[in-house]
Amino acid sequence: MGSLRLPAAACGLVTLKPGRGVLPGGIGADDWSGMAVNGVLATTVDDVALGTAVLAGETSALDWTGPSDPGRPLRIAVARRSPVPGARPDGPARAAVERTARLLRGAGHVVVEKDPVIPPGAALGGIARWLAGAEDDAAFLGLDRAALQPRSRTHARLGRLVRRAGLVRPRTAERFRERTAAFFADDDLDVLLTPITNGPPLPARPWHERGFLANVTANSRWAPWAAPWNLAGVPAVVLPAGTRPEGHPLAVQLVGPPGSETRLLWLAGELERRAPWRRHAPVFDPAGVPSPAPV
Repeated sequence: MGSLRLPAAACGLVTLKPGRGVLPGGIGADDWSGMAVNGVLATTVDDVALGTAVLAGETSALDWTGPSDPGRPLRIAVARRSPVPGARPDGPARAAVERTARLLRGAGHVVVEKDPVIPPGAALGGIARWLAGAEDDAAFLGLDRAALQPRSRTHARLGRLVRRAGLVRPRTAERFRERTAAFFADDDLDVLLTPITNGPPLPARPWHERGFLANVTANSRWAPWAAPWNLAGVPAVVLPAGTRPEGHPLAVQLVGPPGSETRLLWLAGELERRAPWRRHAPVFDPAGVPSPAPV
């Protein structure tokens, strides 16, 4: 759950996951119960803003062409507690957050420490929607379940059980969206800064040959920071924040309350100006050692 933000983080790109309803959907049977949204991956914040404006067309109430500078310092929370217990960011991931926080302070913004609380009901609600999404898509597309990969077949089967049990409840998402909005409003917060992955991209093993549980466990330990905001339906930006010692890209995530897409893009643009990143992906040696990309 993070199909825009996780590829961006792994490849040194920028992306915006818009909030629910900002862009036209049409992803599968039911946009995975409202958690899946369309978006843009690009090499610069300006290109993400432009691409998002094109996708939005006349369907969005946001003004993508107007000034987005808030005209004041922003109040930004930094969160370090992982949504998945025991799945913690490694040293480089923590360092990327610290560097970004220093850049934000240097730009005059107020940075405070505050972790959002993700209650068990919200976590289970997000998992239920994710499971049901696979079953919904399989049914919508008329797929032969026997022809699916074993992990996908299990995913859809569990989703069918979730649907039958009535565990996909609209109120769960709305309650967490309200809680998320209150997190920002109670302390006059504008943005939340978090890691986006806990370590380097996972090795390209034949994951399709491994079981459902192995895939889910590896993914949730590597990238637990994206899923909560899918359930809440709030916007989030991922942007480059340096490189790991072995050469892999580092990234951080900026999350905002409902309707803060243009503010997040403005802040990401400010970070890009203060700590610019290269506009091309690294070139990787087949042996696994990154090599410098041509200029």
